[in-house]
Amino acid sequence: MPNYCENILIASHITPELRSFLEENGLSFEKIAPLNTQENTMERLDEQVKLWGTKWDLDEAMQKECAASLIESCECRFDTAWSPPEAAIQRLSEMFPDIYFDLYYVELGCAFAGAAYFEAGHCNQEDVDFDDKKALAEFLVDQMNYDPADAAEFANY
Repeated sequence: MPNYCENILIASHITPELRSFLEENGLSFEKIAPLNTQENTMERLDEQVKLWGTKWDLDEAMQKECAASLIESCECRFDTAWSPPEAAIQRLSEMFPDIYFDLYYVELGCAFAGAAYFEAGHCNQEDVDFDDKKALAEFLVDQMNYDPADAAEFANY
């Protein structure tokens, strides 16, 4: 069983082309960055991490839910296994270069958090220092929408 990485993805706007892609495919990492190998399970998992940044794709229901949320509000929340899907979102940014994507993530079990900002396939990343309890609590409240009491608890565990 993996540790889950919480993610918030924000799009600057939704173009007709992105809307069409999301309606047809959902937020599927496989549709954004298709796998090349179907053979060995270990090779497949390695390729998924390489192409998507995370071990598994979202399940079909979550793909549809995220797509609908992005279309409606330009934002969605989802969990991934072990790490954020930075590589998949970078590829999505290449596919839709006039849309800015912001990805905020936190994985409390392995103690990392940060933000990745995508523009036309380029990524700028900022990590949160888990040793700076104040910065971590602020990130959890401001970017991950945590309740301040919960954020303070997690920052001090």
